[in-house]
Amino acid sequence: MTRVVLGDARAALGDGITRIVLLDVTAVLSASATLNSVAEAFSVPAASPVAIVAPAAPSAEQAAWASATQPQQNTQPQQDTQPQVDQPADPQASRALTQLDDLASFSRAQLASWASDPSAIADLLATQPAAAEVADWWSTTDASARIRLTAAVPEVVGNLEGVPYAVRDSANRLFLDSQLSSIQRRMTDGSAGRAATEQLQAQLHMLQQVDAALETGESGLTRSLLNLDVAGGGRAVIAVGDLSSADYVSFLVPGMFYSVDSEIGSWADAADQLAVDQSRWLSVLTPAQHSGPAQTVATVAWIGYQTPSVVNVASLDLAREGRDALTRSLRGLDATRPASAGAPYVSVLAHSYGATAALLALQENDVTVDALAMVGSPGSPAGNVGQLRVRNGNVWVADAALDPIASTGVFGSQPLSAEYGAHHFGVGGARDPLTGRELAGSVGHVDYFTAGSESFRNMALIGIGQGRLVLDASGATAAAPRALAG
Repeated sequence: MTRVVLGDARAALGDGITRIVLLDVTAVLSASATLNSVAEAFSVPAASPVAIVAPAAPSAEQAAWASATQPQQNTQPQQDTQPQVDQPADPQASRALTQLDDLASFSRAQLASWASDPSAIADLLATQPAAAEVADWWSTTDASARIRLTAAVPEVVGNLEGVPYAVRDSANRLFLDSQLSSIQRRMTDGSAGRAATEQLQAQLHMLQQVDAALETGESGLTRSLLNLDVAGGGRAVIAVGDLSSADYVSFLVPGMFYSVDSEIGSWADAADQLAVDQSRWLSVLTPAQHSGPAQTVATVAWIGYQTPSVVNVASLDLAREGRDALTRSLRGLDATRPASAGAPYVSVLAHSYGATAALLALQENDVTVDALAMVGSPGSPAGNVGQLRVRNGNVWVADAALDPIASTGVFGSQPLSAEYGAHHFGVGGARDPLTGRELAGSVGHVDYFTAGSESFRNMALIGIGQGRLVLDASGATAAAPRALAG
């Protein structure tokens, strides 16, 4: 067996030889639990999509993990409740809209003076107006003012939901380049002390990962930088494809340990591969259903919140941060793609703690999607599918054989339970009845977004509204392969 520390899990996963099944400690960190300092990982040969290699007998440590992650039974009857609707407009957001009007009237010198206080920018973005209001503001602002704002305060323009995506990409790239140049200059001019230099080096590395993640991948689709926050561990959102015109849009929402520095590249690549797979499926399925232009996809590598670590994963605080950030992103898409202009089919594909953030958004905020797929989810206060704003109850859930998280109900509900009402999809490995391909199995908590896996195949289809072709745990589809032959 191979033991790896948490910081090495990413590297071990990427070597193409060994799959690492990392036991997430979400379930362990309940209010009454204590955190051990050791994380177990099992070594699983990649050659077989369904083979699982595990110790013949559990160690004392593994027995402790298993005891701590037993499912929590909910013995109380679940009551259907209406999702909470947002309260009337926040006065702070109204003030922010007024401030945007003021900024549009500023000269470059005035904008530079205002932006010299980092807290001013942070406060404005934290209380930014509704995306629809921003879209109206931007469209009615003089073109010269828009150019001036983008050049002087790109971090504001780039992170405002409701501003056209192409403008935000340009602004965020400008901000990224300026930050890279500024950090490199400070590191070489001798003005920073040792501690400051170490911080600059860490920030420089993070921004270099963002820069590299913007390179075009296998799909050939352009990547756009839609959010960039350089504070602390950072936040970044990269879109693959054109969000302003795509017929299908899928948001990939990560969970624990997914920092911008360590994961933005692999997460963007996963989004790129998802776009490849979805486009291939559409090229096969669309001719039998439609005439006209080929349908298009866009995928979003979304690290729009600070994901938790072992010290804060038991709290819902960061999930609520993710809830609100994801809500802003979804509303931004709505504002730039109103139904009258042809709204896209929108899906959220969420992992682990990210699934909890997504569930909170779809229960507590006034935002709706067409499909939700959750893998390794520790649940949320929502007791069933009826409490979520997902059209037609199109909610999907799955867990791998050695994933201890999905059955814990740490945050209130168990999406895997029959009472929850979600559709189940297979992740254990199968032969695709439509293509004949062997699909790899997901064994543990970190395997779900592996290209070529049954899990990834199913989520790709969920994201383009093809639930009838999703494989269940037995490898069967709702639609018979014979019916698709034509």
